[in-house]
Amino acid sequence: MELSGTICNENDDAWEWTVGDQARGLQLENVSCALCGIVLKSSNHVLFGCSVALDLWRLIRRWVDVALPTFNNWDEWVNWLDAWRASKEVKDKLYVIIVVTLWHIWRFRNSTNFEPNSFMKSTLFDSIRIVSFRWITSRSSGIINWNLLLAKPL
Repeated sequence: MELSGTICNENDDAWEWTVGDQARGLQLENVSCALCGIVLKSSNHVLFGCSVALDLWRLIRRWVDVALPTFNNWDEWVNWLDAWRASKEVKDKLYVIIVVTLWHIWRFRNSTNFEPNSFMKSTLFDSIRIVSFRWITSRSSGIINWNLLLAKPL
């Protein structure tokens, strides 16, 4: 089911959400980002441009020790990964880490909107590393050492 949003009245600063072809008429009072409060929210802003996301991407770059460019959207990231010269195993690990990061950013954004204080920013990076480790080890034929993954995930 597709969920899309459009500004229904520029003066009211409200959004009208549509599910499929049926208008639901859900009006939101505020269309600023729930995480940084600055920009009109969009999935690209929340996942790639918000200050919370940018802070996390800096930590991820340092952790994986790869010169990841700054991405503005999913397509830029996929195109970069396709063109990146690395082994399939390394690309697969980075893919898991990136997807886990995106999922955590989105979960944090949702918790900020719907369940305040249920998910703390200070725990995001550690949680990303734990979940990435679980995904990578569950799909690996060999044994992966937690300490080695923390030091050098790729």
